[in-house]
Amino acid sequence: MRQISIAAGLLLGVSSILFAADEPVDRFMGDWQGKVKIAKGGKTSIVAQVIPQGKGSYLVNILPQFDARVPAIAVLEGNVTNDTLVLAQKGGNQPAAWSGVVAGGKFTGNSAEGQDCTFAMKKVVRLSPTMGAKPPKKNGTILLGKETTDLATDWQREKGGPCAWKLLPGGTMQVVPRSGSLMSKKEFGNQRVHVEFRYPYEPENRGQDRGNSGVYLQGRYEVQVLDSYGLEGMDNECGGIYRIARPRVNMAAPPLQWQTYDITFWAPVMDGDKVVKLPRMTVLHNGVKIHENLEIPRGTVGTIAKNALPTGVLLLQDHSHPVEYRNIWIEELP
Repeated sequence: MRQISIAAGLLLGVSSILFAADEPVDRFMGDWQGKVKIAKGGKTSIVAQVIPQGKGSYLVNILPQFDARVPAIAVLEGNVTNDTLVLAQKGGNQPAAWSGVVAGGKFTGNSAEGQDCTFAMKKVVRLSPTMGAKPPKKNGTILLGKETTDLATDWQREKGGPCAWKLLPGGTMQVVPRSGSLMSKKEFGNQRVHVEFRYPYEPENRGQDRGNSGVYLQGRYEVQVLDSYGLEGMDNECGGIYRIARPRVNMAAPPLQWQTYDITFWAPVMDGDKVVKLPRMTVLHNGVKIHENLEIPRGTVGTIAKNALPTGVLLLQDHSHPVEYRNIWIEELP
């Protein structure tokens, strides 16, 4: 992912855009990066994910690097008092425990694990390298863009009828909870799909009740959208092919930050009503390949298409959360 400083991120409107004007900006949430200084000499890189849990409480994953499926060096927990987040290692106050403080734009702390060391980190905003990608001039269909003035042109409700989702300034559309999923009016077979999305700030919710939605290729094969920032990265979390395959790595960004899916989908090959070649999918989440040429043996949960077909709609799921989408286009492949 492309990295910028938090100051630049604020200027670009990333990681600080809120879905309601009266919501506070979470100064602690997000990615942090810096160095560990070992008392006996030497430095090494360190990163952290600060994850809001609601009511001023947080979990923090201390990691050796971003964008890799590696175990946390330590998991901290703590609460905010007087604009300062005070953290201690989760599950114990043993002598080897990590501890830290986040205040004034800095995350500092220490650990006696192995040998005495101190660390210092600054907040960073890491952006997808495919953010703002433009559709090809040939074989490209724009389903949602800056010039979109009426969702009904390209979208309809899953069960029929006009769109009920909100069209916001700049060509963004927002799920209206419990209004029904949306599907494209046009059907596609082999395709390359670009989707940008962000989920809301819902720190007190947990599991599937936190920024839930989904992108369904041909209305049948779901790539999950969920606030999974800092989680393990399972098949029912962001980037997962629901109940079929977990992502290679959890690339979920913090809530409120725009993210990208770039999906190459090869439709099932049919002989009449019989599937002679299963559909396949390659998925990049925020520019990182999380599935590669993955065979999809069946439709995922919530499909609107009971049987495999050579073409189908693009469906965006209403799962009762005000997830936002923008810059959606599809390149039809031969």
